[in-house]
Amino acid sequence: MRVLWITNIVFPEAYQRLDGGAKATGSGGWLMSLADGIKDNVDLAIAAPSSRVKQITKVELEGYRFYMFPLGKGNITYNAEYETIWKEIKEIENPDLVHLHGTEYSHGLAYMRVFGSDNVVVSIQGVISEIAERYFDGLSPLTILRNITLKDIKGNTIFGDKRRAKKRAESEHEILGMAKQVIGRTTFDHAHALTENPSVSYYHCDELMRDTFYNGKWEYNACNPHTIFVSGARYPLKGLHMLLKALPSVMRQYPDVQVRVAGSNKPKGDSIASRMTLTGYQKILWRMMKDLRIEDHVVFLGPLTAERMKEEMLMANLFLSSSSNENSSNALCEAQLLGVPCLASYVGGTPDMIPDKSCGEFYNFFDSSMLAFKIIEMFGAAEKFDNTAMRQYAAKRHSKDVIVSRTLEIYKDITLCRERGQK
Repeated sequence: MRVLWITNIVFPEAYQRLDGGAKATGSGGWLMSLADGIKDNVDLAIAAPSSRVKQITKVELEGYRFYMFPLGKGNITYNAEYETIWKEIKEIENPDLVHLHGTEYSHGLAYMRVFGSDNVVVSIQGVISEIAERYFDGLSPLTILRNITLKDIKGNTIFGDKRRAKKRAESEHEILGMAKQVIGRTTFDHAHALTENPSVSYYHCDELMRDTFYNGKWEYNACNPHTIFVSGARYPLKGLHMLLKALPSVMRQYPDVQVRVAGSNKPKGDSIASRMTLTGYQKILWRMMKDLRIEDHVVFLGPLTAERMKEEMLMANLFLSSSSNENSSNALCEAQLLGVPCLASYVGGTPDMIPDKSCGEFYNFFDSSMLAFKIIEMFGAAEKFDNTAMRQYAAKRHSKDVIVSRTLEIYKDITLCRERGQK
């Protein structure tokens, strides 16, 4: 079976080959794991847009082919340039099945507009229409307006980012409306898919996590007590501002509490020069930390490798998913594989990730008092926390053998159904 994947990101190995052996950059660890898992059973090609190429560029990787094509005018709004690109790639690959990973960009929509959706299966990653709706929950428009920075004006304000998300949701709406087959993993994305298209065939398939998180076990005696690990804070959707509101209440019970934030550098605004480098959201966080006098309790770690992320999780007393919307947070799933005590906002598909208290606790995203209460409660119970059930549940949900087998089963079912329909 010839399979073409359409993805939103270029794999690091493809960039490495493109740059003649330069250090690999990029992301998509779980996708690479899945590609490695299925490549012996299908003839696999992968294609993604890139700002680093001016024409369709093919590189041979171990077990599959990777096509990079020009980002051109971008893929937020519909870009008809992609139609010509897909015609060329399709003529070369002639796939029996196309797997579109993600619904939020127009390059995937362009393929479906040109060739239809009979042999296309769409994987839902985030639900962008809900992300757009919830993008800056917990912040007032006036607060955002007061904190617009020079960097925002040169790039995008928080308001502009929300508008861009709404634009991307237009592609999602059309893709799901055209789709005949969809792969998802939560009740949340299932409901969304059926709302968009009641006749779509829905297949459940969980996701692989990055390899390093399948080994290792959190132990209370090895962690740093009263430490909270947060996996991202670059934009309001991740909800760090809600945690900052809760932190003073936690400090009254645990004065040594520390929040460690991955993916972002510390916002510094003590001088005019430093404030000029901040985004609007960074400025909001900086002001909150200063006003609440919690600056010494929040550590920004910057971008982390998978190995460093794992180290931080194992050293944390608590993993927190504080987002205003998630389908299924990969960071939460990775923390569960390691057995880290987990706390999450009750949003989107997260309830499917935490089926009972052995796998984590919930709070209302908007209720900072309840967030503080839960953190204090979980700190107090951490020494006696038994993560056996959590780790077993996560290992089963993210089993590589099961997910690879299920993916191939879905591919086979779709192609057989199409052949029967053609006959």
